Amino acid sequence: MISITQAVREILHKQEFISESLHLGLLNTSAYALKIQEEVEKLTFKKVQIGSIVTSLSRIKDDFRGKLEIDFKINDVELKYPVTNLAYDLKLNKIQKIGEIYNLFGKLNDPFLNVIVGNTQINVFVNSKYALEIKDLLKPQKPTLEMEDLAAISLKFDKRFLVVPGMTYAVLRSLFLENINLIEIASTYTEITLFVNKKDSQRILDIMNKEFIG
Repeated sequence: MISITQAVREILHKQEFISESLHLGLLNTSAYALKIQEEVEKLTFKKVQIGSIVTSLSRIKDDFRGKLEIDFKINDVELKYPVTNLAYDLKLNKIQKIGEIYNLFGKLNDPFLNVIVGNTQINVFVNSKYALEIKDLLKPQKPTLEMEDLAAISLKFDKRFLVVPGMTYAVLRSLFLENINLIEIASTYTEITLFVNKKDSQRILDIMNKEFIG
């Protein structure tokens, strides 16, 4: 038979995001204790009070210090704005027109363009001054979504980080902890681009510099 604290620790070791939230003081321990009460009772073979689980959580919260620290560094950060997002339902003729979009942008100055093709939608992120050209090219279909006043923040890093588990999670976690909304994300093997509201861009740059550069 194991103790309540041992049971709680065993459960937390399988739930890394929860364990980190506990360590950072972001976890509602009473609500979480209620959620795991039945599992704790199965592990300890006895009835367990919610208060006892809460006490165990407070005792072991520092056990997870540094558990989710991820070795990830950024070489450079690039900001592009203003950016407009145009989303379209995926149709065969739109796929054929993607090549036309790239041909057009190859002739323009400052041609920021990112096209994300999903199973049912095409998402186009473009320098806002060229948004009209995209809409004209894809007529008569109208965008199902149009968002303006966005920014694109590209994080550039060494290719060795491609095989580092949790790399993308580390970036997204840093935004979540600051309550920053992410509109979309695109990536290559040495670059992650975050599409965000322009008003949040400076905060994100500050976070990236603090957390991942150096």
